Amino acid sequence: MKTAETAESLLEWLFWSLEKLSRPTFANLTESFEAWEYRHKIKPRLKSLTRSGYITLEGRGSARTVKFTERGRLAALGGVDPVARWERDWDGKWRLLIFDLPASQMELRIRLWRWLRSQRFGYLQQSVWISPDPVDDTLLPLKQLRLSRISL
Repeated sequence: MKTAETAESLLEWLFWSLEKLSRPTFANLTESFEAWEYRHKIKPRLKSLTRSGYITLEGRGSARTVKFTERGRLAALGGVDPVARWERDWDGKWRLLIFDLPASQMELRIRLWRWLRSQRFGYLQQSVWISPDPVDDTLLPLKQLRLSRISL
């Protein structure tokens, strides 16, 4: 067996062992290495990511490296380039969104939290969120969440 194949096999065996230790269930502890490798499909995933332009595979054997392309880097960062975000012009104002929803309406709270995260609001505490960007009131999901806007 070639040295590269040995190193790759050892690495796969290590991942398999670590997963068993991290989640020691009966099914996990009795699963064979071959079943684990098939379930995770590591090699086909790498090929798919390469074809999609998210990564490049450079070198061969033990010298092989996986590198993100620019497209892959942005995808891994959630589609936002943090350097560009920090370098953009800013008016120096923070927008604070404070709300009070009854604990009995947990589904409504979760829907609002998910929307706030999708709009890249920063979480300060459950009912207090912050954003450095202007907030377009028309985008707030007040009607869908059965809420109303209160200005002070």
